[in-house]
Amino acid sequence: MAESPHPDVLLKLQVIEDNRRQEAAERRQEEEQRRREKEERRRQEDERRESQRREEFKQLLETVAQQSRFTPQLAATSPTSPSPTLSPQPLPAGMLHPTNTKAVIHPSPPLQSDVTFPDYKAWKRQKNDYATFTDLAKLDLPKQHIQLRMCMTPEVLHILQYRLRVTPDDMRSIEQVLDALEQHVKAQTNEALRHRDLFSCKQRVGECFNDFFVRVKNLAEAVDICKGANTQCEETQLKQVLLMGVCDQDLVRELISTIATKTLDETV
Repeated sequence: MAESPHPDVLLKLQVIEDNRRQEAAERRQEEEQRRREKEERRRQEDERRESQRREEFKQLLETVAQQSRFTPQLAATSPTSPSPTLSPQPLPAGMLHPTNTKAVIHPSPPLQSDVTFPDYKAWKRQKNDYATFTDLAKLDLPKQHIQLRMCMTPEVLHILQYRLRVTPDDMRSIEQVLDALEQHVKAQTNEALRHRDLFSCKQRVGECFNDFFVRVKNLAEAVDICKGANTQCEETQLKQVLLMGVCDQDLVRELISTIATKTLDETV
């Protein structure tokens, strides 16, 4: 029969194994600590660069605003004699002096990480309006990205960089970035729940039909009603939602009589 190991040998082996496990655990802790420190340094560096880009863009906007205040004053002059000095004439009683006024549009508020899909669509429309009004498309793409990031909270910026892989030096168009962000926001709610919210939508007591229709359209934006973006199919589905959700019986009869022969725009 084989002799069993001496207890002292077993004890030594156990001590060696315990030491090995402890050393391995310590190494893992050290590696994890180094990884966290590296991530923290990278995060701080990203924030520093982002702050620098924001400041540069702010200075750029201030420069553009200052330049826009200086409008050239053109005066007709005679080649042989100096132009006469015109003294201001008093205006008739009750008439105010004209003032130069400029339309003012504010950038969209910072996008929050817990934004709902309808709120995201509203934010995107406001952001696009601001971009159109201020001719942001004329700026270089990196500066357009800076302006976009200025309209986002730090949480959304982290989602953009670490989940959607849109880095500060990304060269995708702004529209492509917004589309990727839109898909992310839409994916935060279950598609089946979005379908349920749409197809169970009912007109509220005291709610006019126009308000109900707007609410249905907002819910429909978050749902892929028909695969392949079939416009006719989508219209049919929305007509059905309206018909099933309206509570005014007179309006129900009116919809029934027109819904099969008229388009959605004609129906509403």
